[in-house]
Amino acid sequence: MDAGAAALASVIGARVRQERQSRRWTLDQLAAAAGVSRRMLINVEQGAANPSVGTLLRLSDALGVGLPALVEPPAPTPVRVVRAGKGAALWASETGGRGVLVAGTEPPDVVELWDWTLPVGDRYVSEPHASGTRELAQVLEGTVQITVAGQPVTLEVGDAVTFFGDVPHAYANVGSTRARFTLAVFERGGVEREVVARVAASCDAQIMERIAPVFAVHNLAAAMDFYQRLGFVVRAYAGGGYGFATRHGLEVHLGVVSEDDRRPSAAYLFVDDADQLAAEWRSAGVEVHPPQDTEWGQHEGALVDPDGNVIRFGSPIARAD
Repeated sequence: MDAGAAALASVIGARVRQERQSRRWTLDQLAAAAGVSRRMLINVEQGAANPSVGTLLRLSDALGVGLPALVEPPAPTPVRVVRAGKGAALWASETGGRGVLVAGTEPPDVVELWDWTLPVGDRYVSEPHASGTRELAQVLEGTVQITVAGQPVTLEVGDAVTFFGDVPHAYANVGSTRARFTLAVFERGGVEREVVARVAASCDAQIMERIAPVFAVHNLAAAMDFYQRLGFVVRAYAGGGYGFATRHGLEVHLGVVSEDDRRPSAAYLFVDDADQLAAEWRSAGVEVHPPQDTEWGQHEGALVDPDGNVIRFGSPIARAD
């Protein structure tokens, strides 16, 4: 790491350790809540690792704080100025691409402002963020292609786009000159993150058997038909307005909401073979985002149901002997 990256890693490590210790969590508790290895967490806290944006998002979500809180101290005044060139460079590519977190707010409603630069042919693939996250981008230079859940859109200078950030997405320079764009990320209130924090803190004292996601749907019959195509056994609640989809001990709840309620949810499915599952679902006529290797050790894919709910699924990346 260069001096700037090393200084940033030290700040992040101290902040993560402070947040963990203030909750009286062990390293194992935070690692489990964030879905990272204990060794990775130790390296982060010691400032010995330059963690990816995905890893930082997992840690900030588990701790119930926003990503900006891990890279800068809390502002003691209502106004905080970040001077030009002083943002936190949290991503850099071998060809010179940069993702700089310019500014951000603290929980419960977290807003991040990013400045992205991509050389010709460069691309950044983002891990899906917390459920309900929204992103807005505007192109300042060049041509940028943003792909959301497998659907690409190409933007020229001055063009802007809004999309859900809780599905697989990527940014790429598909033009012939350098591309630059601003990105705003909004993550709604901290209720869900606080629940995660409380569960992680109490998991050593409570016996938990299972957890089931509740997906909002507008047409229960259509939703149940979709999940049946995915190989789930479905049944409707006798009282109406609610259904269940189960497969191999997994359970998804389907709750009917009004037509103007457009708040999709997300769930992660751990499987033995992501490619095999993707092929099975494609053969059933379902559009599936193809599994890809990730830097956090999972081979991950995703699909979106008719109501916009996202199921991400992944298996460990096969390692060569």
